[in-house]
Amino acid sequence: MEFTSLARGSLFLSTISLIFSSITISLLSVDLSNMESESKKLVKEMMKLERDAWSDIMMCMPTELARNQ
Repeated sequence: MEFTSLARGSLFLSTISLIFSSITISLLSVDLSNMESESKKLVKEMMKLERDAWSDIMMCMPTELARNQ
């Protein structure tokens, strides 16, 4: 009788632990996907800034070359 109670208690605690573990994993998955989308936004912004910088450099380049001649 005592063994059955211990087994049920152990099974109950294991079930609770499993539920909390699955909730934690779900929350981490959501957090990782949010981080991934945020990093994609940052990469796009960096690429835009790089294009703008190169555009500015190319616009200034002919005047610099003309000045040196």
